[in-house]
Amino acid sequence: MTKRIRELSVDALAAQAFTCTACGEVAGEYLVDYEGKTYRFDTANTYAFLEFILAKQPITVS
Repeated sequence: MTKRIRELSVDALAAQAFTCTACGEVAGEYLVDYEGKTYRFDTANTYAFLEFILAKQPITVS
């Protein structure tokens, strides 16, 4: 799941969501800055929150 969180974190940058992936890998909790607030989550909740952020993004077709 750690690898997937890294991938989602890159995608979430477009939504102005910044994730400290090193925090999760070292301390066991991830920090996510989103919409002016900082959240601290465990692995499962970080994954769910990033999925939530990305689900809110408009879908573009190339």
